[in-house]
Amino acid sequence: MEEILITTHFVKDFDLGANGNLYGGRMLDWLDEAGALFVHGIFDDFFVTWKIGETIFHSPVKARSIVKIYVKNIQIRNSAVGFDLVVRTKEVNVLTTSMVFVCIDPGTGKKKKISTTPDFGAFQKNRYPL
Repeated sequence: MEEILITTHFVKDFDLGANGNLYGGRMLDWLDEAGALFVHGIFDDFFVTWKIGETIFHSPVKARSIVKIYVKNIQIRNSAVGFDLVVRTKEVNVLTTSMVFVCIDPGTGKKKKISTTPDFGAFQKNRYPL
């Protein structure tokens, strides 16, 4: 499967760290949000972030950059969904990482089997215009 664009962010001065680059914690927040948007966009089940893999920052990001977050290499298991995230600006690949989300019963908080079929078409159709 090809890469799927999940979300886009405009880097503001507020998002910058002490060195004038995008603050790493802000990027991690965006990654977690992007992963949740993707998983909840293709399934009707309830998921939580279980793991964020090694996160490699390839290039700094400056203010007024447009950051796009893509998903690829999607792996669906009995109770979890894993995938890779790629972050790009217009010029360069900025970051790569992997994430795993686990399906849980919202009443008990316990892991459970995924009960719905992924609907990638619905995710693409219901995204906000970019």
